[in-house]
Parts: sequence; structure tokens; C-alpha cells
Amino acid sequence: MELNVVDIGDVYFVKLGMQLRALNQPVIELMKGPDGVRRMVTAIKTASKGPGSIRVLRLYAHGNSGIINVAGGHEDGSYELSRISIGNLSKIEPFLNELTPYFSQGARVELVGCLVALDENKQVRENSDGERLIKRLAQIWKVEVFGSGNPKEVPIASLRFVGMVVQANPAGGLSSTVPPEIGFRRFSRSVTP
Repeated sequence: MELNVVDIGDVYFVKLGMQLRALNQPVIELMKGPDGVRRMVTAIKTASKGPGSIRVLRLYAHGNSGIINVAGGHEDGSYELSRISIGNLSKIEPFLNELTPYFSQGARVELVGCLVALDENKQVRENSDGERLIKRLAQIWKVEVFGSGNPKEVPIASLRFVGMVVQANPAGGLSSTVPPEIGFRRFSRSVTP
């Protein structure tokens, strides 16, 4: 199954959620607020069909180098546990680990937000916050993790990556690739935690 998590703290992402539902994609909408990573993990586990059922998990939110928000987390420290970042990974890793058994073999996670896999200068660079984040998530979840490698920002409310995509695998490998396609499903389901 494919699941789409949308940070609806921004009106553009609310529209994106509507577009995804029109494509019969399951959508989990996260409201802005504290403890967003824990809320996201709980919602994903509830929406899934159980262990081994998730083939694709997409997170749609604002991003930056080594950061993707899930429920309005900001770089200024407000709602710190409402973003996935290299800076707070040690605090949220126990929650993220809970998702590992829910991924099927060959699954992938797509972090569809601006600049996630890049460095602070909007470049792909070895050992940058962006590279370290997607590599570490791939190791935690034991799946491939894709992040924006496009020096131009991903258009807000874009259904898929635009431009180059950086792909990390669980063994620690990193490569650039083309944007994966979005599948279509027969039934739609929304969950708002």
C-alpha cells in the first residue's frame, strides 16, 4: 500500500491532500502542533494494514537541508519534535523505529519537501546534513529513502519530486535518480490525528 502524510499547517498542502484524495491515494493529515513525529507514527501504524504492508510512504511538508517538517516544526526550536531532522534524530529515533516492521520488502520513503537532501548552500555534498539524514533514515527503516536533490526548490503542493532526487539505501549507499511515479489505488482514506 501507499500512504501519504501531509503537513496541513500550510494552505498549499491542504490543497495537495485534496489532489491526492482525488487520485484515490490514502492521506494522513497532520495538524500543526507539538509531538508531531509521535502523532505521525501512530497515524501511519493505524492507517496501515499491519506489519509488512507499506510499499511507499510519502511525507509532504516544508523542508530544508537535513530537515522535513511533519506537523509544523520550525528551525527556531518551536515544535522541535514535529520535524524529522539530523539535529533532533536522537530524540525521535525511538518513534521512527516503530515504523520499521510496517514496511514491505523493497519499500521506499519519499521526503517530498524542498532541499531535504542538500547542504545549507543548496548543493549535494558528502556528509552534509541532508545526506546524513536520508542515509540514517534508510538505515533505521531498512528501506530506500528519497529526498529532493534539486537546487531549485520543489514547487509547493507538487505531487511528486521535481528535478534530481537523491536516493539512500539501507547499506549506506547514495545515488541520484529520477523522480519515482505515484501509483493509483481504488479506495481513498483520510485520517486526521
